Formats: sequence, C-alpha cells, structure tokens
Amino acid sequence: HYLTPADRGALDDRSKTVVLVDDELTTGKTARNTIRMLNTLTPRSRYVIATLADLRDARSRTELAHFADELGIDLSVVSLFSGELTIPLDAVAEAQQVIAEIEADLAAPAAQRITPASVVVRGHRNSTAHPRDGVADLRVLDNAASEIASLIAPVLTGSTLVLGIEEDMYVPLRTAVHLEQAHRGLVHFGATTRSPALAYDHPDYGIRDVISYQVPQADGDTSARFLYNVGVQYDAVVIITGGPAATDSLTATANSLLSQLSMRTDRIHIIEAQTMPAASEPLRGPEFGSYPTEDVTWLLKDLSDVALEVSAEDREEAVQNGGMHYAEALPIEYQPTPAYQDLFRHSLTEHRRQVALHVATAAERIWT
Repeated sequence: HYLTPADRGALDDRSKTVVLVDDELTTGKTARNTIRMLNTLTPRSRYVIATLADLRDARSRTELAHFADELGIDLSVVSLFSGELTIPLDAVAEAQQVIAEIEADLAAPAAQRITPASVVVRGHRNSTAHPRDGVADLRVLDNAASEIASLIAPVLTGSTLVLGIEEDMYVPLRTAVHLEQAHRGLVHFGATTRSPALAYDHPDYGIRDVISYQVPQADGDTSARFLYNVGVQYDAVVIITGGPAATDSLTATANSLLSQLSMRTDRIHIIEAQTMPAASEPLRGPEFGSYPTEDVTWLLKDLSDVALEVSAEDREEAVQNGGMHYAEALPIEYQPTPAYQDLFRHSLTEHRRQVALHVATAAERIWT
C-alpha cells in the first residue's frame, strides 16, 4: 500500500483525528499496519476506522484492542453493519449438494450473438493521475470522463455498457454518467472483478450470468477474472484502459476478456489513454525581472546556437517551394524605429479599453 497525500504537511498536525475508510473490515490487519506507519511518521492520540461491514471475529476484535493499548491511542470502529461470519465445517459438502441440484441449469451454454463484435480502439489524451495515486480534486477526473464521453457518444447507438476493469472504475463510471446525460440510448455501468461467484439464471438470484476469462499471470496473483450479468443485452461495450499495455492484457490470453465479450455484443469500443512523452528537464530562472527565480519555469529548448532567423523574402520563398515549413524558421526581428513605436503607443491609447473588454469577455467565457 502507498500513502500519497497532496499536502505532506496535512499529516503533521497531531491534534487532528485520522479517519481510515475501507469497504470491509475482516481482520483489521491492514488498518493496524496503516496506523502503525502513520504513528511512526507523526504520533497522535486518536484514530477512527469507518467501514461498511465489520465482520471481525472475537479474536480479531481483541487483537485490535491490544494494538490500541500498545500504541497508547484511542481507536474506534464505526460501521453500518456489524456481525460475525461463521463458516460451518461441512460448508463445502453442503454447497456441493446445492450445486448438484442446479447442475443442469449451470451446464446450459450462455446465449451468444451470431457474429463476433467489431473492435475499435480510440486514443484519448491522458492528463490525469491514476486515482490510486491520490486525487486532490475529483473534478479533474470528471473532466477526463466528460472528454471521453464526448469522444465516444457520436458513434454509439442502442444500449451501451461502460466497463471498468477491476479497481480502475471511477473514470468509466463518470463516463457512463455523462453518456446517460447525453441521452445516447440506454447506458449501464459494470466492472470486472477477481472475486468468483456462482452464476444461476433464476429470477430470485442476483448473479444470472458470468464471463470467466484469464489475464497474464503475475507473481502473487491469480490470473482468473470475472464479469457478471452481461448477457447479450448490449449493442455496444465501452472499455476504458490506462494505455497500450492495459489494452494488450485484454487479448493476451486465449481465453481473454475480448474473446468472451465479442460473442455478447455487436461492437466493442476501447478508449485508450495516450500519455504525452515526458519533456526535457525544465529550466529555472531567469535571474532578472520582477518575478522570483523559483516562480519562473522555462518549458523551451535552448536554441541560441542555432541559426533560425531568415529574412521575410527568403522565408516566404522557401515555404512556397515546399523546402521549409513556416514553423521551422523565424523572421528576422529588427529594432523598431521611433516612428513605429509612436504608432504603437497611439494605437494602445486609442484602443486599450476595447482590447481590455475583449480580453475580459474571452476570459469570462473560458472560466464559465
């Protein structure tokens, strides 16, 4: 696990309570490790663990209490649901009996479309950090989702499933919201998962359909992945990936997600993040002017040793003959004459209110 605060100083105030939020508290081990790390950085007196479901057994609750005493902290747990999960010793045998009763239904092949789906990969400019690296302003991710929705909306017809890949689901979810607001047919959202579950096509059961697929094997991880309740109801599936490598993982195995999905829908749209190449190290300065040196960053390459200036006549001729693009050379800059400077000052005085109004109007529209 990683802690990536936008402001490191926010962790230094010992008087503040730290609240850890998680979906489920099973043993409390992850919370204990996190609190121990935080307390090493900045000791404080109070922590709160907020969770949807607290499923710790009696031993785990005792261990967390002893942990709090060890560090000398006030540690509370707040949950919407609290209970203890007990698995009988004969649970596997009992489950096998239930599965045997519905085995015939489970063996029925899932419905498929006649022809495989067409797959289109589109790129979008990736200007956001991954949410797992810490996000100070969720509007940044929402803007990215809005851009993706604008990119894909014109080509969507009928019902659409926007698919998140495991934990990478926030931007796909917001993209689905924007598509829904655009009234581009029926829009649903789903996500793949590592968690296996029994699929049973019965009106009273929540998981009616399953797609089981494989991803490349990684150390310490299983390659099995699952997607539930897709059926054949969607005309198009939109998958948003973090880049080419993430896209390749969708087809990297014989039993891949794309191979499974291609028989469940007509079209698959993959929206792939395209990260801009890293720029060279920016220059700091200059040592002149009214701005502090640390506030000025040059994002330009130093070309002072390169002959770039060309006379207007030679530049025009080279551009017209195809020997040069207009951006490959600069016109020679001459010192303005006194008459030229007088004309500039006169124009500035004459039109400054109009220019200021236009600049302010444009800025207001951009801000709005």
